[in-house]
Amino acid sequence: MNDENIFEIEFENANTSPQKPVSNKKRGGNSAFFGALIVVLLLGLISFFVVRQSRLNYAKSLFARSQYYSKYTFTELEDISNIKFYEGNLAVYYSAKDDLKGLIRLDGKKLTEPAYTDFNYINNGWHNTIHIAYPAGEAYPKYVKVSDGTVDVKQYQGGAGSHDSVMWSAGAGTLSLHNDSGYVGDISPEEAKLADGLYAVTDGSLWGFVDEWLDLKIPLEYEDAADFSNGMGAVCVDEKWGYIDENGKYAVDTKYYTVADFTVAGADTAFDFRQGTAPVRSQNFMGVIDKKGKTVVDFEFDVILPGLNGKYIAKKDGVWGVIDTGAVVERESVTYADSDNRTKLKPGWYKITTQGSSLNMRSEASQTSQIVAKIPNGTRVEVSKATNDWAFITYYNAEGWVSVDFLTETDAPDETTPAETEAQNENNP
Repeated sequence: MNDENIFEIEFENANTSPQKPVSNKKRGGNSAFFGALIVVLLLGLISFFVVRQSRLNYAKSLFARSQYYSKYTFTELEDISNIKFYEGNLAVYYSAKDDLKGLIRLDGKKLTEPAYTDFNYINNGWHNTIHIAYPAGEAYPKYVKVSDGTVDVKQYQGGAGSHDSVMWSAGAGTLSLHNDSGYVGDISPEEAKLADGLYAVTDGSLWGFVDEWLDLKIPLEYEDAADFSNGMGAVCVDEKWGYIDENGKYAVDTKYYTVADFTVAGADTAFDFRQGTAPVRSQNFMGVIDKKGKTVVDFEFDVILPGLNGKYIAKKDGVWGVIDTGAVVERESVTYADSDNRTKLKPGWYKITTQGSSLNMRSEASQTSQIVAKIPNGTRVEVSKATNDWAFITYYNAEGWVSVDFLTETDAPDETTPAETEAQNENNP
């Protein structure tokens, strides 16, 4: 071995000292560190995707809303502890001071003072309901005028109303009336006197829709249903509510919950569509959707009632107020007629009864429609069908609608005496 090799060996030995063995504790510490680091990275990655998805969902919500309302405000209603939907454009509010009740319009305007112990309904036949209020300290309830949200001075002293039910017979294709004893008789379109539209009917098991002539238009295939409004009908499947169009096709899937707790009636239902929108209830919150199911008011409210001209009575974080979208809403011609103890006109003969002037006959059941004839006072006319406020008659060769307020039931005229001649004789003795 030469000197050079000896030097290399000595140098190598000089720089190589005995190594201490690595303890298991140190190795375990490193593993725990790297494991924790991986967990932190994974949690951060998951959080990133969750936040990203949340932002995407929020962006979609804003996009859906941007087609209608860019923003909305919420203004508190003072001294109110509760509000429930009543009828038409009306809701009932509860005073926070003494729990007495009053009427409030769906845009948040109070119409009466809280001077009533209750508001209720009296069933006066199919689609004929009497609305009553119970003044505090008085023995008898009074009539509520749904059309303008006032309480009449006239007292209601009638009974509890009718408990009869209406059933659809699939075999006969007819609608019939039933009481506690069973079948009473079939209902004719003339007796029903329905306005144009689609109406919910049941055979006792499933629900469908008939038109104003009582012809079945949408088959009985739903657990529950409500009359059409604004071109949309509420239907229930598997205890969830959605909406169909007039062709029976789903416009909004059945995924929303009942709003029974937010109505005076307290029956399972969904709110009507009005002016293109409807409040709906998810599992925890309520929002407002359009006819395509898009969100136009976010699901962040405890309660939202049907809207009026872009405003909605709502409750958020225990506070009642009014949502104002500032939106131009879908135009909708709706008149909520008063239902009192007046009996609907039946087909038959009636006399025109004015203060002496002629009665206008119009092309449609509306005061703004075209006048097609003027009928002298005292003329006897035959009514073939009617709504709550208008009757359809024939006069000479003209057909049209007249106000039921100027019709008095009478006998048929003498066949040898034309109705027009009789009226002239009566007005010119």
